[in-house]
Amino acid sequence: MEKSLSAIRCVNLRLQNNPRLGLSLSTISPMSKLSKMPTPQNLLIVDDLSRYILKLKRADGAAVVEIIKPKFTDLIACASTKQSASLVSFERLAADLLAKISQLNFDIILAVGNAGNDVATELFRRADKKILQLDVGRVFSKDKVAIQFFNKQSKELLSNKLEFLKQKNLLILDDTVFSGETLKFIAKQLPPGPGSVVAAALNGIEATRRNLVPDVFQTIIFGFELPGLPKEQSNTINLRDFFDPNGLRLDDGHSVALYKVDQWMQAWFGDAVGGNSTEAIRICKEIEAILNANGVFVNRDLV
Repeated sequence: MEKSLSAIRCVNLRLQNNPRLGLSLSTISPMSKLSKMPTPQNLLIVDDLSRYILKLKRADGAAVVEIIKPKFTDLIACASTKQSASLVSFERLAADLLAKISQLNFDIILAVGNAGNDVATELFRRADKKILQLDVGRVFSKDKVAIQFFNKQSKELLSNKLEFLKQKNLLILDDTVFSGETLKFIAKQLPPGPGSVVAAALNGIEATRRNLVPDVFQTIIFGFELPGLPKEQSNTINLRDFFDPNGLRLDDGHSVALYKVDQWMQAWFGDAVGGNSTEAIRICKEIEAILNANGVFVNRDLV
């Protein structure tokens, strides 16, 4: 049985006299363009990686998950004892969210990217709900984070269905709501109409929800809500993005797995307040080696 969020708290794990094993930013020139990240008081890591591996068309998926899953707890233990760090499964958050939105009246789900589509299919795979996937997301640079369509099909999808959507009750579904900028971007594309628009996500930040309701959305519902402001007080990361080579998109066309961004790892795992990102990176390298040996991010043919 999975432990509760409150039960999984960080325990500081240190390696004495161990040289830094992380990949230097000087060897990855695109990373130097990224802005600094503050150390969050609350860190939530969502295990969407186990689910992804189990959905791959391979017989050894369960064995891979069994090998790497204990390392996820070790990873959380690298955060500072001055932080509140938690690990929770995708399925746990999905169940909590479904319990909160099961009585909503909506006609169409607008799923935000692949992650939002994963949430939609997990929650409504037995329900007769129409799901429209919008390939929208964040592209990072040093000065800003841009929100954009990743392909013209998604942009045309909205343009072609404006009159249709105007009459419908919509549920915009994402995995994480952090700054809220992606939801704002989508809201601007939608037509005004008699139908209601509600947003929901597996997890999100309290201050972001308050900033979006009621000016942008009538209601925003989270399976789990982190307190305070994004970045400084709370941050949330998907475990799959730590290792997916496309986990972080940059404005120059590069992309990279999140764990290779040293300055962000140092912030997330609280080096400035006694955490140990060096050990976190070492654990990530161990997990990545197992994933690579089993072709996890090579064969993306999902069930």
